[in-house]
Amino acid sequence: QIALGSLLLVASMFINTLGATSHATWLWNQRPKGIDEHPERLWDWRQPQFLAGYLPYPPPPKIPILESRIDFSSPESEDFLWHGWYRGRDGEVWAESNAAIVFRLPSTQSAVLNLSVVAYLVPGKIDAQRVNVTLNEHRLGELMLNEIGSKVYSIQLPAQFLKPNNTLSLQMPEAKAPLAIGAGEDPRLRSFNLQWIETGN
Repeated sequence: QIALGSLLLVASMFINTLGATSHATWLWNQRPKGIDEHPERLWDWRQPQFLAGYLPYPPPPKIPILESRIDFSSPESEDFLWHGWYRGRDGEVWAESNAAIVFRLPSTQSAVLNLSVVAYLVPGKIDAQRVNVTLNEHRLGELMLNEIGSKVYSIQLPAQFLKPNNTLSLQMPEAKAPLAIGAGEDPRLRSFNLQWIETGN
């Protein structure tokens, strides 16, 4: 009994210390999916909150096929968003500093991915958002989002990097939280608002 009690005491101290000091346990509420929109994550013991800083993101449960334009105001768009995304008060989809999109294509021939985005820019504080783009762990290049309002950007998807299931990883080093720069009350990082995606040749 003493040994078991001591073991439980140590485990309790470990869990509560992580909860109080680790930023990763707070980010667990938003990654890979927001806990408010996906409360089923509370019961997923493959990804307990107190181990958020030590475990990789779980694989997406479903890889949807990208055949037509996907509007991210629609419910079916959720399957394309793996991690690093959240919805704002008005339902818009925001990317944090690291985000990923998953998708399948009708074929593995070279394609172009078009994205309509609104960069998070704050005059005098954030003049541009850099986006480093990687497809299935192969770096494709960089986008520079420096225009106010909605703009369409194109990403070349080379055939040699495409797979049956694809992951497009995006890193945004200039992402900032509105609260941190005095531009709002939201404490979450944001880099750009994703409006829609579609593919072409």
